[in-house]
Amino acid sequence: MDEIIFELSAPLSGTGNGMIPDFIIKCVLVPAVIAVGMFLVLKKTNADNKIKTVIISVSFFILFASLFVFLKEAGIYTYISGKTKESDFVEKNYIDPSNVNITFPENKKNLVMIYAESMEDAYADKESGGAFDDNRIPHLTELAKENTDFRGDKDVLNGGYAMPGTTWTMAGLFATSSGLPIKMSIGENDMSVAEHFFPNIITLGDILEKEGYDQYFVLGSDATFGGRDSYFKDHGNFTIKDVKAARNEGFIHKDYDVFWGMEDEKLFFYAKQTIEEAATNNRPFNVTMITVDTHFPGYTCDLCEDVIKEKKTSYGDVLYCSSKQINEFVMWLKQQPCYENTVIVITGDHPTMEEGYVKVSDDYIRKTYTCFINAAKTPAEDAYRDYSTFDIFPTVISALGASIEGDRLGLGTDLFSENKTLSEEYGFEKEAQELNKNSKLLKELESPGEEIEKIEESLKGIDKPIVKREKAKTEKGNDTEEFEVSVSDLSKMRDDIVLVEIRITGKNGNVFEKVIKRMDEKEDGTYHLKFKTKKFLGIKKLRYDILVTVPLDKDKGTAVTVNVSK
Repeated sequence: MDEIIFELSAPLSGTGNGMIPDFIIKCVLVPAVIAVGMFLVLKKTNADNKIKTVIISVSFFILFASLFVFLKEAGIYTYISGKTKESDFVEKNYIDPSNVNITFPENKKNLVMIYAESMEDAYADKESGGAFDDNRIPHLTELAKENTDFRGDKDVLNGGYAMPGTTWTMAGLFATSSGLPIKMSIGENDMSVAEHFFPNIITLGDILEKEGYDQYFVLGSDATFGGRDSYFKDHGNFTIKDVKAARNEGFIHKDYDVFWGMEDEKLFFYAKQTIEEAATNNRPFNVTMITVDTHFPGYTCDLCEDVIKEKKTSYGDVLYCSSKQINEFVMWLKQQPCYENTVIVITGDHPTMEEGYVKVSDDYIRKTYTCFINAAKTPAEDAYRDYSTFDIFPTVISALGASIEGDRLGLGTDLFSENKTLSEEYGFEKEAQELNKNSKLLKELESPGEEIEKIEESLKGIDKPIVKREKAKTEKGNDTEEFEVSVSDLSKMRDDIVLVEIRITGKNGNVFEKVIKRMDEKEDGTYHLKFKTKKFLGIKKLRYDILVTVPLDKDKGTAVTVNVSK
């Protein structure tokens, strides 16, 4: 239910290839055809009223039974039950990173963070703590055993528990980088994650940006989906290297589109290019990437082998292939000159959504896969830790060699320290129960709040941008277009403007093209920009949005970007 509500505020563009048409066919067209067919049969049949009554009664029974199953499977009963109760759990336990002293070493380590889509410990064999007789992720199992997953002296995998509000991709990324769940309420705030993504919080990206890191988010799908591009731009000013960027750069053909965009085989090559480029800049870097092939129902690529021998699905072979590819990528990283000063973190974004694939007993605790490689620290205690994905946030910072005052950030605890996690202090079940309840602090953190509304109000009245659009030719003779844009003096409205950008968007068939460029302030206070591009050739109508970034909270160092062209 949390995911359903979140997606109502998040962009659906970039949804995996075929998912929306599949939903329309199975959940709209098929029931509609059956319903119309039954109606016509009943209307024309000569059956007596008793038979008609039975048929109609059975139909309504099936309808209400389906509704009951949907409410149960979507967790709506739990959601409604939680919304009737208040909890101060978050208020008591949340540590605001802006109030914590975080000290990085002089020689800052690089970070390569690999989010493995739907990757959980249960895929391993039972001897390694999994749910299967045959290990579907043997390479990842060995990586975890050879490195750090906070299992202590136990010989089983030990990952992070996914709390309520963390069990889909964007929520998993959010939890591990902010120490918070996404728990939104219908009608209680008007946040659109496409414009403002939790602007009131400090995340891993914010902290590393402040420390001078170059940051990249690399993925084989469209970063727009679920508000991922907004999040990584708002919190850390990441360079987005998604499937659209790969097409624009010529890494893949402009018409290439499989599964969610581009398979992991190509993603890893794209990430290698990004790391090699980042390593030449003489600045610490953070390359965060997320795989996609293991998103249900799984994508069988050219590298997949028939290893697991499952009868009804190839999902096991996809998992095996992903495990192998991630391991080979890590081996490649170890051969790079930058490796000695680089920390690698591998974590699942959430447990799989492939219904019924993992069959376990009620007392089995499913956890996302976790592995820290080449960390700057070792665990203070050689003990098995109970932890959630919230704890990944401060632990990553600690793994980079930084010291964290109090060893806690968000709802997370540094696992390299001796301090207890909230899961150890309260237990998984109690923590989950409290997070299912209403929290005033979470609502404040999630909502843009009155301050952003004031900022938006103060910037109203901007003149429509003046745009000159002319065809030009490059030196090679290829057609381009030259854009010259001017915007009125915004300083008359606010004197604390940090950045002004223009976003140009056009639609060519079913393909959206987008360019975001920084505008330069002139002596007279106006903003101006002149640039060339070939993106919009042949597209007649374009949309021009002016994006203005201003401080939100100077004490915390947070800022917000508002679209003043609405």
